[in-house]
Amino acid sequence: MPSRPPVLAALVVAALAAGCANRAEQATREAWNAALRSDGGGGDQADGGHGGGDQADDEDERAAWAAVGDALERISETLASGVSTVNFPRLAERLCGRPVEGSDEGDRDVFHCEPEPGLEVLGESLEVELDTSGVVAYVAPDITDEESEALLQQALLRLATRCAQTWTAVPADAENAHEEFHSCPLANGPVIAVGRFPRDLAANQWQFSLVVLGPG
Repeated sequence: MPSRPPVLAALVVAALAAGCANRAEQATREAWNAALRSDGGGGDQADGGHGGGDQADDEDERAAWAAVGDALERISETLASGVSTVNFPRLAERLCGRPVEGSDEGDRDVFHCEPEPGLEVLGESLEVELDTSGVVAYVAPDITDEESEALLQQALLRLATRCAQTWTAVPADAENAHEEFHSCPLANGPVIAVGRFPRDLAANQWQFSLVVLGPG
């Protein structure tokens, strides 16, 4: 599988907006933010509504999002006692369904895989990305603008009941006007953040990411 740069930074910013990170965590997440800036990207910000699609009431889709929500809760339980207590190679193996080799990114190790069995929503397969700073994510990295918007709106709708508070929308900044992110705290401490951003606007290549951010 080709290596990818860390592109979860803006979701980390969204999680920080929920007010659940200490200074050390913020420094780590700023490193993720800098990595995303090096990827580039931009566009029109969506309105952040909770619209559904034609499959909003489809039972299979409900089950798929329920599986995603259950996975997020299990991850949050693992992270809740603090990032320093987590065995990340073991967590990566559990999420991926097999042992995964991490890559050294300087101050953290990063793990990436296509999970077995696969996890699919709205016809898009989600990949696993996690690192030892306490960021664990499901991502769809090679989708269109329209597909990323559909995933985002469905995530906001389907996962709202998992939040201890309502979603907080994070305004895009001038450099990254195409990004759209939302976050909410979970009852046990971690924050979940969901968003989409362009990887290559000219090629209509976007990424959807759903992140669990653990406390330090």
